[in-house]
Amino acid sequence: MKALTRNSAGTWHEVMPMLLRIARKALWFAGVAFRQPAELVRLLLCLPAHPRVLIIEPNNCHAEVVIGIGKYFMQLGYNCQFLVSSDIEREKPFCRMPEGRATAHYLMYPILMRVVTSRFLSLYDFALVTSSSDYRKMTPFLERYRFERQPTNGMLFIEHDFHNLTPANQGLHEAYEAKRLLVLTNYRADEKLTEIAPCHFGDVKTRDTMRRPVIALVPGTNARDLESLIQVAKALVERGRVDFELRIVGTLGDESAGKLAESMGIGGRVALLGRVNFPKLYQEVEQADFVVGPQDVKAYLNRKTSGSKQLSIGFLKPLILPDELAAAWGLGASTCISYAAQEGLAGAMERALLMRGKEYGQLVDSLRTARSTAEQDSVARLGTLLAELARAPHAAEG
Repeated sequence: MKALTRNSAGTWHEVMPMLLRIARKALWFAGVAFRQPAELVRLLLCLPAHPRVLIIEPNNCHAEVVIGIGKYFMQLGYNCQFLVSSDIEREKPFCRMPEGRATAHYLMYPILMRVVTSRFLSLYDFALVTSSSDYRKMTPFLERYRFERQPTNGMLFIEHDFHNLTPANQGLHEAYEAKRLLVLTNYRADEKLTEIAPCHFGDVKTRDTMRRPVIALVPGTNARDLESLIQVAKALVERGRVDFELRIVGTLGDESAGKLAESMGIGGRVALLGRVNFPKLYQEVEQADFVVGPQDVKAYLNRKTSGSKQLSIGFLKPLILPDELAAAWGLGASTCISYAAQEGLAGAMERALLMRGKEYGQLVDSLRTARSTAEQDSVARLGTLLAELARAPHAAEG
């Protein structure tokens, strides 16, 4: 403390916010820990009638797919419970879910994993883990844990990265061979994988008209991509386009990017929102005219599917993304604005700004059709898979 006293007041200015964050985190952790016994009791008391499914997300990500998956199970006649990590409780992932449809439960990671690796799962007909990997350890759950007492008809997992599907990951490979893996894009057209599109987020507001200035939302951004987005905004301004705003969501690091935008004279065209909770994210999507997808083709092509695709379809917001990703994700010229590397994001954004109201309305109409098709296909595929697995012999007792 003496060292701090000798330093300038600037040191206190830097240290105090950090101390306050630590104190808030400690109080939140204590509150969550205090509620755990009651939450476990509530999980048991809210156990729905058969057929029932438990949908589990142990990580602090991918919560945006949970409600969409639950809707498809409910359409197939299953009663759902959601069990997710308490790390995302403050982000309110179920903010748009109608009350009474299902119950959501939050447990701290160690307790959650004790529950889902215990005989508790045997109370369900199915259990679905919406992330196949433990991102705390960067290892597939099936390589770290034994799910000894499984549901009556076994477990399902969503695989978000095709690079994990190797024989080296033995447990995951066995799930793949048993057709127990779901994917958001079936890049391989593999019959052992079931593609689903969780593009339902609850009650959402949509519109068929484009507003001015045009708002393009960039979700899931990290600090590495920020400078390129700022350069895109700068290029548009240099072309005389000032009727737009890039609203950027994600873990954006320090304030240097905002200062860079201000120094370029484009601060009014770029808004850095940082990491936001789900109510704020969904509000931002509703207010946007377009959603900007990932620019890094190599990071996604034949591997992953960005959540921006689900947001685009679910909220009927045309996606702006590279040609290769548009083709891989089944998005054509009628549902998105795609661009070649030579044109770049700035060129595609300019085309979006020049779009007439009728053209924009046609994109939204096509997305509405795509959403309906995606939901119908997802329910049909999931229903076929569940029926097949229910008929298959399964050692529920482990």
